[in-house]
Amino acid sequence: MNVPLRTRVAVFGALIWAAAIARAAAPGVDYVFPAGGQRGTTFTVHVGAKAEGKIDPWPAKAWTDSPGLEFTPADANGQFSVRIANDVPLGPHLLRIYNADGTSVPRTFVVDRHAEITEQEPNDDPHKPQVMAALPAIVNGRLEKNGDVDSFAIVAEPGQWIVAELTCRRFGAPIDPALHLLDPDGVEVAFNHDTFGLDPLIAYRATRAGRYVVVVAGFDYPPSTEVRFAGSKAAVYRLLLTTGPYARCAFPPGLHRGGKERLQLLGWNLGAASQERSVLFDTSVAPPGASHMLLGPPEIDNLLPVILGDDATAGASDDAAAVPLRLPAAINGRIAHAGDVSHHDFTAVKGQTLAFTLPSSMLDLPLDPVMTLEDSTGKQLAGIDEEKASKHPPFIWVPPADGTYRLTVSDRNHAGGDAYVYRIEVKPVVADFVATLDAHELRLEPGKSAELKVTLARQGGYAGPLAVVLSGLPDGVTAATSGATTGTGPVTVTLAASPAAPAASGSVRVLVVAADEAHPVIRAASFDLGPDCPMVRTIDHLWLTVTLHPIPHAKSSS
Repeated sequence: MNVPLRTRVAVFGALIWAAAIARAAAPGVDYVFPAGGQRGTTFTVHVGAKAEGKIDPWPAKAWTDSPGLEFTPADANGQFSVRIANDVPLGPHLLRIYNADGTSVPRTFVVDRHAEITEQEPNDDPHKPQVMAALPAIVNGRLEKNGDVDSFAIVAEPGQWIVAELTCRRFGAPIDPALHLLDPDGVEVAFNHDTFGLDPLIAYRATRAGRYVVVVAGFDYPPSTEVRFAGSKAAVYRLLLTTGPYARCAFPPGLHRGGKERLQLLGWNLGAASQERSVLFDTSVAPPGASHMLLGPPEIDNLLPVILGDDATAGASDDAAAVPLRLPAAINGRIAHAGDVSHHDFTAVKGQTLAFTLPSSMLDLPLDPVMTLEDSTGKQLAGIDEEKASKHPPFIWVPPADGTYRLTVSDRNHAGGDAYVYRIEVKPVVADFVATLDAHELRLEPGKSAELKVTLARQGGYAGPLAVVLSGLPDGVTAATSGATTGTGPVTVTLAASPAAPAASGSVRVLVVAADEAHPVIRAASFDLGPDCPMVRTIDHLWLTVTLHPIPHAKSSS
């Protein structure tokens, strides 16, 4: 069959364009396995996508948020050699996989202290589980296919608490996980579905010596119409198993930044009948400005988050004659038993705008707080919703008159106990501003431009001019805005690459500068990574790529 020359030329051109488009693809990464590792070790991890599983082209590069956490590409597609230095901070870290055409969505990688074990198949049958030779241990596993379950055997003595903590959904895995615990007879004695968001925790006190089996399973997330045990390559998890000391929470749940304070740890196997242990902790090791940090003292086997703040702290009170708090204040309290109600008195001035935040919401503790504001006669003036008080912006309230007011706290389900702790911060609203990004990454071609939206939000009547500037731009790239603004809402930044701009890929800081010379302030704009990255929810940089290949569907102009 004779094909017209014009048709052949068009088809050939389309093939060339399709090849160029394919080359302009950023890495698609849906999982990292294992999703963490032990300090001071070197090992291999695999990154990939749920569908194709490969990263094309290969090799790709990796960026992490810590210089001691190094990912070096190996020969095999998707494999990296990982080295974790001894001084890398414990806890979650951000990882990007990138190439000359863009970056993946940031993924979470956890650094811990304990021996790491890889799940060994077959372990679906609870009667033939994978045996844990020593505890504590962290198992790196994956529910790789539909119907998959994983079983792990541990030995416990009478009176020991068996603790199993699963991290799965917190990695963005498409699984709603569950934990089951079987006794030496194979009878289920404990089950948990949701503790840390959708990730479960089991704590069970062994009644007799013998082998207990922990079973990991999961259902589709988001839920599907078919109820079944689900799995995929992206359904990775980390399972902490221990019969040693585990702290569920600390009291107080928050500490003053930059000092040494004593914490009462509450949990299991802590060495006392009350399951408490006191430790002295130095918060000066926290990064500057950190809102929270993970504690990893030798007294416990897990990593425990605590809140950091600068305000004077106060405890709960049941004394109606308690001395009113001075604002700003950070209140650490506990609903000690079923039906308990705590109250906190404070003095306020008419017209003074106050902000109430609940930073303890990030601790995933069992308290479902109900908070109300009352005047000196006991009249309820406002109710503070937990969601409003735990997210930005905080709950805002303006006192109707000078006087003493009362903040009451209780549990919505009238429950209580040692772990029903909270931290509430109350402070006058000050003039300030914040900025957010509409994207975590941006791609440019030489000779073209693209737009970035930076949304400005003001509080406390801040009215000064604000200007957006970018720090760390690569050679040949410029950024332009309409100049300083006294408004709110989105500001458009136009990034342009010169025709001769070389290929580049890296992080750029988007800074908002208060243009008032008398009160110079610089804030970094942030991006919310969303519910698929809850352990490291926000980032304060933009990933910028200058690619020499055509960008498909790029919002750019010549």
